[in-house]
Amino acid sequence: MNLSEAFLASEKDEQIANDILNKFFEILKTDTSNLLNLTFYECYSAVVNKRLNELDYDYTKKFSSSFDWRRVLLRQKFNIQSYSKLEFLNTDTNYLLEQFANGQTSFHPAPNHISLNKKATKNEQKLCSDILDCAEIPKKYGDEILRIFKYAEVCKNLYGKIPFSKYKTLLTGTGSKVYNRVSSDIALNNHLDVYRFSHGGDRGFFNDKVFEFTEYSLCTKYFVHGLHEQNSLDKIKKIKKPKIVNLQSQKHSKFKSSQTKLEKIIYVSNSFTYPRNSYPNMRPKDKLYKRMQKSFLCSLENTGFPVLIKLHPKGNQVVAEYLNKYGFVHGSLSDHFGEGNIFAFDVLTSAMVEALSAGECVILWDTGIRHKSEYFETLRPYAYIIEGRRPHIEGSDIKDFFQSNSSGRREYSKGFYE
Repeated sequence: MNLSEAFLASEKDEQIANDILNKFFEILKTDTSNLLNLTFYECYSAVVNKRLNELDYDYTKKFSSSFDWRRVLLRQKFNIQSYSKLEFLNTDTNYLLEQFANGQTSFHPAPNHISLNKKATKNEQKLCSDILDCAEIPKKYGDEILRIFKYAEVCKNLYGKIPFSKYKTLLTGTGSKVYNRVSSDIALNNHLDVYRFSHGGDRGFFNDKVFEFTEYSLCTKYFVHGLHEQNSLDKIKKIKKPKIVNLQSQKHSKFKSSQTKLEKIIYVSNSFTYPRNSYPNMRPKDKLYKRMQKSFLCSLENTGFPVLIKLHPKGNQVVAEYLNKYGFVHGSLSDHFGEGNIFAFDVLTSAMVEALSAGECVILWDTGIRHKSEYFETLRPYAYIIEGRRPHIEGSDIKDFFQSNSSGRREYSKGFYE
């Protein structure tokens, strides 16, 4: 399969995923139990990846007894100074949340166990059957959906014991996780405010129906990094949104670049998603992504600049053989700011937002896999954007582009943290 054929296959997968998504929203309208609302992202991921890859998406495997949760949870250190805020986290930090809370939170980890002893109710069985039917998946896969339902029940039982009357506000990270949705639902039913905090700062440049629904529902305020994210999310009219609040990211305000001669290109690789696809995040499957990388790296080499590789901090345990011909850079991406580097991306990610917020020179190959929002157009004067299925770049064009927009690029960068 060549690159064009791989893109065609990706488009067919996307159509299937979108058809299933529309059916999920239809089921949601009639689900009086609220269970699909609380488990939407995980159930959708499970059936789409099962349908497209013929692989069991075992969401609950991560909660096995062999996982060292104690070691992971000890990473989180919070100074409980008051009872005015309440925070639920699993294993990941959210720097906007920490900036807002300033350590004044009570830490309640997500539960790390699932009981399958209790038999599924008739309503759970009916909902599970509807989910499998809409994705055209055999009934034998139903145990995985029922495990997700049971995890939601475990979350309800755990968080239901917390004295919410002591608190005013619940702070959460991403809204797609079961434990955050369950805790948010309980908090709202107990008349608390629910504040949710953005991660990464890149989502406003794209239209993503799954993200929009899971991220903006079950919260009263949504905190973002800067003006770009605030303005882009305010333009979304499809769903009822909470109030969007610009928190002005302290992390991104510290990324600074300096005027220097362009020396080399650093290609920032995304992570591979084997053994499952990354729906609903709409990233290419591994087979397509490897072909994309080869084509993109060839185009970058043809510019005449030396090309180095920055691997993704997660998901690249095995380095693809074709990358070994290049040199690698290590450390954080920000360690390489201000050194005359051009940063090349084939997916607009949180790492690219960091580079943009520093005013760095950025190349983006827009393959069309993610659907751009209206706000994406504001990026064009300041990032060198290549479109189409076969990337082509001229070295002289790059130099002229970045020399001409130097001051504008740095002014635009402020919108990621002001």
